Amino acid sequence: MQLNTLKIILFTTLFTVNVFSQKYELGEVTIDELKEKVHPIDSSAVAAVLFKKGETRFNLDTEGNWTILTEIKYKIKIYKKEGLDYANKVVAYYVGGFRNETLNFKNEVTYNLVNGKVEKTKLKSDGEFKEDITEDYKSKKITMPQVKEGSIVEYSYTLKSPYINTFNDWYFQGDIPYNHVEYDVYLPEYFKYRSVITGYEKVNIQDRAITTGSFQEQKYTYAIDNVPSLKEESNIINIDNYTSILKYELASINYPNQPIKNIAITWDDVVKSIYESDYFGSELKSKSYFEDDLNTIIGDLKTNNEKIAAIFSFVKNRMTWNQKYGVYTMME
Repeated sequence: MQLNTLKIILFTTLFTVNVFSQKYELGEVTIDELKEKVHPIDSSAVAAVLFKKGETRFNLDTEGNWTILTEIKYKIKIYKKEGLDYANKVVAYYVGGFRNETLNFKNEVTYNLVNGKVEKTKLKSDGEFKEDITEDYKSKKITMPQVKEGSIVEYSYTLKSPYINTFNDWYFQGDIPYNHVEYDVYLPEYFKYRSVITGYEKVNIQDRAITTGSFQEQKYTYAIDNVPSLKEESNIINIDNYTSILKYELASINYPNQPIKNIAITWDDVVKSIYESDYFGSELKSKSYFEDDLNTIIGDLKTNNEKIAAIFSFVKNRMTWNQKYGVYTMME
């Protein structure tokens, strides 16, 4: 083996061990971290995620119902006044099904350097807000106290969901630098998921089989250091196409002594389910909205492209966006 090749292998091994071996916990803020004036790699950064750490586990209750519990911890450094908004966090959760998701924040603390000492300010109840996004979605928001240039904020939240077909995408990257990101996923032996990581950053992955409770799990650990910020640009339609994101989707369920149950995993299945929905497909079938206007809109236009452009312009000029995103229709 050539010397250069050996050096590369040793460097890669040491880097991987370093990524997985360090411990990142809330509450361990140092004076040196608070004194830091600029990000060591990106001097233009207005803020940075010092670490983002998460864990997703599956729980089975006595009635045979599965829930997914995800806990995420953040430690964020504010460098400039333009970065003060990164001390706030909004998380949405689903409440439109037969079983609702629940969301709870905790461990919310702001750290400042005052007279050479670390000063802690905990978030009070008036710093947390709830909002109705739609009939099916709500959100909780925290606004951290006593935040200024140089502050470090920490918080965590847990999301409990009864919907095992998919769980929230995990972002390794954002519009500010991420110093360290780590995510543990514990998958029960009964569930087979398809996973994919988008973007261009190299994420280190480890997996091993473990036994907890009455069933076996496969533990996957994803980790990465020094992730650069990714900014929106005018010629990019969807920045998520370039962002490092982990996505999971349930492919099949295989309980003991039962046949394998395949879950809808193709685009054809997705399209079919959406078009069969009363809140999507049935709305597209409705023709009564603009029947009286249609003849006037189309007029003497001959080609389909001309007709499409005229109809699009008519609808666009009569729409007002409610500042909410969604796939399905809802009544306002």
